[in-house]
Amino acid sequence: MSWPFESWQQIAIRRFGLIPSEFWAMPVRDWLTLLDGAKPSGFDREALDALLTLFPDEGGSNEPER
Repeated sequence: MSWPFESWQQIAIRRFGLIPSEFWAMPVRDWLTLLDGAKPSGFDREALDALLTLFPDEGGSNEPER
């Protein structure tokens, strides 16, 4: 298994505002915990209903031309 440290460092710098030395000093366990807490909340039923209101399913009109 290969760990994506270069990608993680870019996330640390761009998203969390860490400097490289702070990222490299952080234990992997702490970094994974930070990433887990930064996950988006997800798409719930209320968000789906709002999307369906904005863009109702109108049968074939939403299908690409063939």
